[in-house]
Amino acid sequence: MASGRPVITSPVGEIKKFFEINPGVGFLAEATSESFAEKILYLLENPKLAEEYGERARKISEKYSWEVLAEKLEMFYLRKL
Repeated sequence: MASGRPVITSPVGEIKKFFEINPGVGFLAEATSESFAEKILYLLENPKLAEEYGERARKISEKYSWEVLAEKLEMFYLRKL
């Protein structure tokens, strides 16, 4: 995401929720090579959409950087103290 590329992944763990909260960063694929290939081909056939998803993914990734998350955690600790 930080490199500005759309994401294709399977809906395991918290990633499904992440995609629900942050729509338009890529696609969820079933855990089969056919499903992943289908999503990849779709993005290759639609470069404008891939560019939009990639840009959105890059912007969203900024709020999940270690620097940002560590600062939020530190502020949480300071409020609790």
